[in-house]
Amino acid sequence: MITCSLLDGFHQWMWKGLSFLLPFLFFGYFFQLYNAFTLFQLSYHPNCTDWQVPVLGCIFFILAVGNITTTAEVIQHKVKARLHKGYNAIKDLKLKNKYKVG
Repeated sequence: MITCSLLDGFHQWMWKGLSFLLPFLFFGYFFQLYNAFTLFQLSYHPNCTDWQVPVLGCIFFILAVGNITTTAEVIQHKVKARLHKGYNAIKDLKLKNKYKVG
C-alpha cells in the first residue's frame, strides 16, 4: 500500500527527473526539425528524383511538432497542478488559522 507521503515524494522525484530530461528531449526534437528541413532542401536538388526524401521530411516534421507539442502540454499541466496545489495549501492554512480553537 502506498502512503500519501510516499506518493508525494514520488511526484516530486518525477518532476525533478523530468526537468533533468527536458534539455535532452528538446535537443532531440530540434534535431528532428533540422532533419526535416535538411530533407526538404535535399528534395529540391536536381539529382534527387526519389519520392522517399520529401516523405521522410514530412514524417520528421510531423514527429517533431507532435513531440514538442506533447511535451509543452505536459509541462504546462504540471506547472498548473503545482500552482493549484500551492494555492490549496495556502487556502487550507488560512482556514485553519481562521477557525483555530484556543
